[in-house]
Amino acid sequence: INFIYYTVKPFDVVINEVMADPDPVFNSLPNSEYVELYNRTPFAINLNNWKFSVGNNTKILPDVTILPDSFIVFTSTTAAPNYPASCNVVGVSSFPALTNTGQTLTLATPQNQIISTISYTDVWYQDEVKKDGGWSLEQIYPNNPCAGINNWQASTNNNGGTPGSKNSVFALNPDN
Repeated sequence: INFIYYTVKPFDVVINEVMADPDPVFNSLPNSEYVELYNRTPFAINLNNWKFSVGNNTKILPDVTILPDSFIVFTSTTAAPNYPASCNVVGVSSFPALTNTGQTLTLATPQNQIISTISYTDVWYQDEVKKDGGWSLEQIYPNNPCAGINNWQASTNNNGGTPGSKNSVFALNPDN
């Protein structure tokens, strides 16, 4: 029997994409806010009872597992069925509202260990047109999660975002 015990560390799972202002909707994306997480490890990580906070509003995540080198998208329970079947999406009851101009997002374990946090602003879009809505913020390089504005920009995907898949702006952007 193979047994693997892995203790999660900060930045093993990162906040990787944020759709704070879905309106106007482009092509096939649902008209809903979402946050995408990316598991950077070679291990499956169970998110049961993890905490996702938007400012001071904290939600407990359900019993879901994010596979190695994979994505999971969190949105409202009413919006979740509107995503394609190929998207690993989970509805969260009373999903917290994301402010269009900026917010602090935090992902923490049940023991309150912070795993990922960002404090985005609409300046991170780096595009005056796209910051007015319909485009997600995407992390450029998930292995450089502390770079702030230097590692985020508006999606370049024609749908306005890439929930559940590799970001359209993905590029090497190492922490030097």
